[in-house]
Amino acid sequence: MLLLACGADAPRNAVLISVDTLRWDHVGLLGYARDTTPDVDAFFANSTVFENAMSPGPCTLPTLAQILYGSYLVQPWRLSLAETLRARGYATAAFVSQHQFRPDWHGSGLGAELAESLTRGFDIFDVQAAEQVDRHGMSARDARQVSARALRWLSEGPREPFFLWLHYFDPHDPYEPPTRFRGFDRGNASELDGDRRLQLMRGRRSAEEPWTQAGHVFGAEDVAHLRNLYDGEIRFTDAQIGRILDALTERGLVERSVVVFVSDHGEWLGEGERWDHCQTLSEVEVRVPFFWSVGGGRLADLGRVTTPVSTLDLVPTLLALLGVDHSAEAFDGADLREPRPERPIFANWHGSTVARRGSWKLFVGEAPVALFDLDSDGAERRNRLGEGLAQEAQLARDVEAFRAAQPLAGLNREMLEHLRGLGYVD
Repeated sequence: MLLLACGADAPRNAVLISVDTLRWDHVGLLGYARDTTPDVDAFFANSTVFENAMSPGPCTLPTLAQILYGSYLVQPWRLSLAETLRARGYATAAFVSQHQFRPDWHGSGLGAELAESLTRGFDIFDVQAAEQVDRHGMSARDARQVSARALRWLSEGPREPFFLWLHYFDPHDPYEPPTRFRGFDRGNASELDGDRRLQLMRGRRSAEEPWTQAGHVFGAEDVAHLRNLYDGEIRFTDAQIGRILDALTERGLVERSVVVFVSDHGEWLGEGERWDHCQTLSEVEVRVPFFWSVGGGRLADLGRVTTPVSTLDLVPTLLALLGVDHSAEAFDGADLREPRPERPIFANWHGSTVARRGSWKLFVGEAPVALFDLDSDGAERRNRLGEGLAQEAQLARDVEAFRAAQPLAGLNREMLEHLRGLGYVD
């Protein structure tokens, strides 16, 4: 039983802003030199920034379902964040852009079930029409449209308390930002358009070569060009998010709200000739931005937090902040108001698991395959496995306990087949 137990100073509303395919290291607050996220940076400058947040996986649909349920495994008996809040009198609305969020887009099977799980509990679930997709079947609703619909809802003065979820798709390929957001590419000589997926598929040396690893088709100018366009998509999205943040500020809602900014996963951008996502548990795919504004300030007086955390921590933390009593055992995430350095953080994908404690990260398939110290080796190049380090033994025990408690293998195999059908993997 969940009980509403709001104190007089507790925030009333919740706003979740998620951005598809946004790499952590292309965000200003996390050290990126380019001015890709000025509006987000300014809004969260005096908030709480989790510098080492890990997504539970590298792929949108399963990952967002896990985040919104606070669980590695989304089971029918669980309540989503929106269901929990609506049962406590919250108005709930989602304005999103992601073709995979439409259950009817999948037909039947796991994809449809996961998509349906995202819609539960929302009074309004506003997603693009089934035909509003591009030549690859990717969403064609851009950030302007997401923000415009949300701004219309806000202008109508939604009943408080409310839970608002916004999901922006634009940094996902193809990289085609509006003209005025292409400044990062000024002077580049590449003549390619932003559809790197089509070019990778056409450029494979054989039908057996995964298109996601056919980066040899691009020269240095092409790689820089595509990265520049990707950054332009981020800058465009940031400007549209800025419209929402301005509206919350102008309406006096920031002081009465918890505002969370997060990404579902990252993206390979030509490192090792690899592109795309839904592939690995490397930092470029599973490390994400995770920022919290609580009443316009910090979460539990925390500033920049280096302790590793999981985006699964969102639900239990948010419920605690909103005064919704809950059982900690109901979630795989933890309350972020007291980050615990000794807690291992996990991600899982297609039979592989990573565990992280502090700066150490262990990759395990059928057996441990790699160990990295991210403080000294953020690019994950020096494998420390087999050096007899205590961190290896501890993380191996962590993975063993995690796998014993989380029946994920079947979910991942089925999800992989689903993604193969979508063209994400060969």
